[in-house]
Amino acid sequence: MRYRTELAGGLAALGLALRIAAVPLPGASDAPIFELWADTASVEGVGRLYGTGGVFPERRLLERDGVRTKVNYPPLLLYEFVAARAMHLPLKALGIVADALLGLLLWAGLRARGAALAVWLNPAVILTGSVLGYVEPMMALPATAAVIAAASGHAALAGMLIAAAVLTKQLAVLIVPAVLMACAGRRRHAVLGAAAVSIAIGAQVAASGGALNMAWSLAAPLRDPFLSGDAANLWWLIGRVSAPVPLDVYRAVGAAATVAAVAWSIAALPRRAPAWAPAAAAAFAVHAYAVLAVSVHEPHLSVAVPLLAVAAAGRRAFWGPFLLVSAIVAINVPRIAGPTAMSLLALGNCAGLAWHARVYARECRASRMPIATSKPLRIA
Repeated sequence: MRYRTELAGGLAALGLALRIAAVPLPGASDAPIFELWADTASVEGVGRLYGTGGVFPERRLLERDGVRTKVNYPPLLLYEFVAARAMHLPLKALGIVADALLGLLLWAGLRARGAALAVWLNPAVILTGSVLGYVEPMMALPATAAVIAAASGHAALAGMLIAAAVLTKQLAVLIVPAVLMACAGRRRHAVLGAAAVSIAIGAQVAASGGALNMAWSLAAPLRDPFLSGDAANLWWLIGRVSAPVPLDVYRAVGAAATVAAVAWSIAALPRRAPAWAPAAAAAFAVHAYAVLAVSVHEPHLSVAVPLLAVAAAGRRAFWGPFLLVSAIVAINVPRIAGPTAMSLLALGNCAGLAWHARVYARECRASRMPIATSKPLRIA
């Protein structure tokens, strides 16, 4: 037992060392944009970043040293940027803290030490946050915590956490159905918790007169003018063919397919779903979006990694999808694969989603059997 503890401590230290060593490395192309957002919010406050007044749908344009950007992320992320600036920390430090808190939640909260180490040492997680500086880790933390809280019967806390996740990055809206499903009988508490957090976080923007500008800004990703933002998915493959179809048609098809997949994942759950099921449903929703939706970016799929780890902590069959998704993200996020390799990766991701769906459906059916084979998820 002592040697296991020492080994786990050494692996945890290794994960931290890798993250710290990655901080000075140049981040992704979004890094200068995030830096500009952080500096402007630190000086002027979050409330003014989306713009105030003007003629709707006019949005504020930020410019510095050749960087031109409009804010299209929710306000909680901007508050986190301001906090990093106030503590004189690099923005990548936010991702390290989020990863550490998520690992602690899995390790001490769920007592799922294997899952915690699988996430903490995961190359996909390290590349997404500490190396490239994407903000997915800051959203994955409250999103995963929301799913765990909902499965543990803490509906109000789950609502607060999922609201925090959505207000960090809009992508977390995909996880809302799984959280609400897990809060059956107490959904009102979840909604009230979410409303309280949303009002508190959005108050400064509303007081500054930028609420309408913010709403239009947060919908901006739905208007991205490309099929795939370097994500290895179905639309990468279709983009290679360059079929002469209006982008809005593709966007509608992708949205319909994603909604259908998420709806199926919720409908497939048994009436009395086991504790691992909300995490599995949320992970499948993110994977379905990453493969089927238009304008997906390469780090988006990374959010499914910790959710699959939580599901695997209760149902071992999900370790397969966990490893598959982790490998796809680790290859995709650095954007070093050439067109042929990307096409093969996209084919693998499409086939992987079909396999993920099969595993998910099989485990949901098995959970209806009178003899349970799942390990319960419990917050210590």
